[in-house]
Amino acid sequence: GKLERELREMNKDLDQIINLKITGKIDWSDLSYMAHNISNLSVLNLQSAIIDCDDDDCDDVFPSRYNGEYIFLEKHNLTKLELPSKLKRIESLAFYDTGLMGSLVLPEGLEEVGEWAFFSCKSLRGSLTLPTTLKKIGENAFAYCNFSGELILPEGILTIGSHAFVGNRFSGVLNLPESIRYVSTNAFNGNLFEGDIIIPKSLKKISGGVFAGNEFNGQLVLHENVEYIGQGAFSYNEILGEIWLPNSLKTCFCRYSNFWFSCNS
Repeated sequence: GKLERELREMNKDLDQIINLKITGKIDWSDLSYMAHNISNLSVLNLQSAIIDCDDDDCDDVFPSRYNGEYIFLEKHNLTKLELPSKLKRIESLAFYDTGLMGSLVLPEGLEEVGEWAFFSCKSLRGSLTLPTTLKKIGENAFAYCNFSGELILPEGILTIGSHAFVGNRFSGVLNLPESIRYVSTNAFNGNLFEGDIIIPKSLKKISGGVFAGNEFNGQLVLHENVEYIGQGAFSYNEILGEIWLPNSLKTCFCRYSNFWFSCNS
């Protein structure tokens, strides 16, 4: 890491740095240095930075820890962030309970957002833009922020962890891509989604509470491959019309509007 030396050579007063833009190669030690030594850092632009390290496995990875110490976790001064344009993975807890504000744009090329990565960033009240390259979203990754507007899941997404988007203010229609293989419990719970719930043919298991506590007010469309519906999967919505249960269904126990139905076959 060269950041510490370069700032010293520039004779910079670290306490006076609020807005920082980094270009070129940096490593995890540079990220740790700026997080722990530039105490008033509020705006961080890493769009032109390249995360490089000795181990190829950590290249283009945004870390949560360095030498056992968390980097940006609970950094409430950090309000604006532009991530590197070349990024494959954001580690678990990377920006847990930071002061990030407004909207969040994740760069193209990103494939994975780790567990709890942006958990409880309550000042993120704008939109969330996910890249088309995203494959995996970990549990609680965006839980209890205050994102609003539509949530557009990219075609190509494979798995979404439990509580991934719980407790936001996403609205509009929720479209699940045909690529999706697994959505864990309560993933979309407690938002403002409306319209139909259409289960893609790639999804055989509907986890408990996954669509609960929204404003879905259209049809529930299941397909013939659905084998499992978890407890409370559709609870506290106003789904209209009849529900057709496919012959493939082996186990279901879920709340629909104001009553429960269960089946086993």
